[in-house]
Amino acid sequence: MIKDWKPLYSKIWQSLGFNDVAETFGEISDQPFTDHDIASLGTGLHELAKMNSDFLDMALARAAVLVGRELGITKTPPASEPINKRAQAPKRGRAGFAKAA
Repeated sequence: MIKDWKPLYSKIWQSLGFNDVAETFGEISDQPFTDHDIASLGTGLHELAKMNSDFLDMALARAAVLVGRELGITKTPPASEPINKRAQAPKRGRAGFAKAA
């Protein structure tokens, strides 16, 4: 996830018209958005939503283990058991996001 963040960040800022995709406070193009810019932004935002969802799934699973351990109601699962059982469940669609062209 960490290695995927920088290219995704750059992709989103580039599609917004930033000349320097490593800075969010730099110069920005005064040209109108092209169809490619809009499609690239849509794709980048979908990737960001997926990354965010994956992160929250992992964080929730980790929090459940830590809280359960603190309350004495769960034990750390063995390495052979997946911590995130939601990863095995079918993925549902995300409301509010239109598919990029």
